[in-house]
Amino acid sequence: MKQTVIFDMDGTLFQTEPVALAAFRHTFEKLIREGLYYGNIPPDSLMLTQLGKTMDEMWKTLLPDCSVEVHRLADGWMFEYERELIFSRYGKLYPGVEETVKELYQRGYSLFIASNGRPDYVEAILNTFEIRPFFTDLYTAGKYKTKTKADLVHLLLKNYPAERGFMVGDRLSDVEAGKKNGLIVIGCVFGYADPRELADADYVISSMKELIPLVTR
Repeated sequence: MKQTVIFDMDGTLFQTEPVALAAFRHTFEKLIREGLYYGNIPPDSLMLTQLGKTMDEMWKTLLPDCSVEVHRLADGWMFEYERELIFSRYGKLYPGVEETVKELYQRGYSLFIASNGRPDYVEAILNTFEIRPFFTDLYTAGKYKTKTKADLVHLLLKNYPAERGFMVGDRLSDVEAGKKNGLIVIGCVFGYADPRELADADYVISSMKELIPLVTR
C-alpha cells in the first residue's frame, strides 16, 4: 500500500519562534529606517500568531495601512534575515523530528512538506539540519501560488496519489487541508496554534515521537 505523510513546517518540524521573532524585529526596524512604517513594532504575541499563514494574510495583519508593494518588500527582507539565522543554526528542529522522519522513510513511507512559506526558506531548513533526503518533494504556497493550504495539498496529491495519507500540522489550515483531501489529520499541540484550532483533528500529539505508532498502526 502506498502511504504518504505530509508535514507542515513551522510549528511542526521546525521551532520557528526564535528565528521568526528576530527576523520580524529586523524587518520592522528596516521599514522604520526606510521611512515605510511609522508605528511601533508589534508585540511578540501578535507576530507569533502569524506563523503558518500566507504572505498576504500575515502582512495584511501586521501592516494593515501599507501597500502591497511594501508588504512584498517586508516579506523579502524578512526571508533574508530568516535565511541568515537558519544557516547559522539559530533555530532548531523539535525533539524527535530527525529520528521520526528517518524511520518513516526507512519503512517506505513517502514524505512531503506542505508549507505556506517560501520554497527557499523550507529548503534552507531541511538542508541545514540534514533531513532533505528523507522527503520526496516540497510543496509551498510561495512556489505554486495557491490561496489555501487545502489547495496546496490537493495539488500535491494530484501529482503523488496515495492509497492512505496523513496530514501532520499545528494550525487550523493543516486540519482543513487534511479533512478536505481525505487524509487522516494529526494535530501537534507543541506548535503555535490555539488548541481549539485542532479540535477536528483525528489525533493530537504532544511530541513528534508519538507520531510513528499512529501512522504505522
